[in-house]
Amino acid sequence: MKTSSFKEKISLLAFCSTIVGLLNLIPLPGFSLGNFIISLIESKREKPFDQKRKNILCLSTVFVVTIFIFSLHY
Repeated sequence: MKTSSFKEKISLLAFCSTIVGLLNLIPLPGFSLGNFIISLIESKREKPFDQKRKNILCLSTVFVVTIFIFSLHY
């Protein structure tokens, strides 16, 4: 078995960090920009979203992203 060098480990860490940063820019509920958009909608409506609806949106986003990751892996 080949052991990874320090440079390879740092490169992998940088890649993972970049992916997390890009995912936060996706305007889906559950991600940073998605939460910002929900806040904008709430301020325009002057009425907060139901917490149950927010939870459903977040869980559906996690489900879609999980399916996407598994489809890329296999």
